[in-house]
Amino acid sequence: MAAGPPSSVPATSRCEALAEANAYRGDSVGLTVAGVSLAALSCFISTAALLIMKRSADLEKGLPLCKRWRWWVGFAMNTSSEAFLTTVALSFAPLSVISPVGGLAIAFSALLARFGCVMGLREELSPVEWGALSAMVAGLVLLASFGPSPGNELSYDDLQAAFANTPFVAYASVAGAAVIGWLAVLVLPALRRIRPAFDSRAVSFISSFT
Repeated sequence: MAAGPPSSVPATSRCEALAEANAYRGDSVGLTVAGVSLAALSCFISTAALLIMKRSADLEKGLPLCKRWRWWVGFAMNTSSEAFLTTVALSFAPLSVISPVGGLAIAFSALLARFGCVMGLREELSPVEWGALSAMVAGLVLLASFGPSPGNELSYDDLQAAFANTPFVAYASVAGAAVIGWLAVLVLPALRRIRPAFDSRAVSFISSFT
């Protein structure tokens, strides 16, 4: 019986290539986890820093800026975390994976204020706020898990074609008009009659969508 044609790639080479691919995939996952962890840590430090700066505005508002030591502590924490931790995180994982982590700032801020972790700043959370916080964290997890990834990035030509689509142009026009209209209601004196109170739920609700 005649032997079939020899394989163009030896079995040993195929096994080695598969092993290298698996090793690369494992290294990539490890780097991504490290990048997300560093981004979350940076977000936590920046949130704590902003709360310290907020506390400085309450306790040191009568002092010149050079004597507001709480403000400078918060400024140094925020700047260092963003300059170093976030930069290293972006070198480990792509921006499409790191970006959703920034949403944790709201959760960190609420939890730090709830448990009084920052210099006597303590705020209670209602059951509705706990539910909203849980829903937000769940949304961030889903976005990070099923959202954009390096494997499905669009090329420049694809992005141009997507931006030129009629549905996107319609959405961008409506969204832009809504944002400009809401800003006009908040800023222009002529629209003061229809402007709701700044501490009302209507302002919070509309601002969250615009």
